[in-house]
Amino acid sequence: MPSREAFVAKLADLKEKGVKFNMRVNHGVTHSVYISDPNRYGVELLYELPREMWEGDIDGAIDYFAPLPTEGDAALKDDLENAPSFGKAAELSEPRSARPVI
Repeated sequence: MPSREAFVAKLADLKEKGVKFNMRVNHGVTHSVYISDPNRYGVELLYELPREMWEGDIDGAIDYFAPLPTEGDAALKDDLENAPSFGKAAELSEPRSARPVI
């Protein structure tokens, strides 16, 4: 998706159309939603998180995996403000103990 706003709008559009979210994930460098097309092929829609959140430790960001809600109002939110940062961005943000560990 071209932007976070477009991603969130697409989440709402898909839910309104009754599309099931098979999985939502914070991948460290992207936020993704996994759905199935009418032929039951898996489709991933994603947007790239701001570069400054992961560029200091790309390996740490790529290795990160945190499941996100797939149902209810929480499935339509993208909580970028509480997403983890890696490398230099992490040093400037909250202590590591406050971030989820997977």
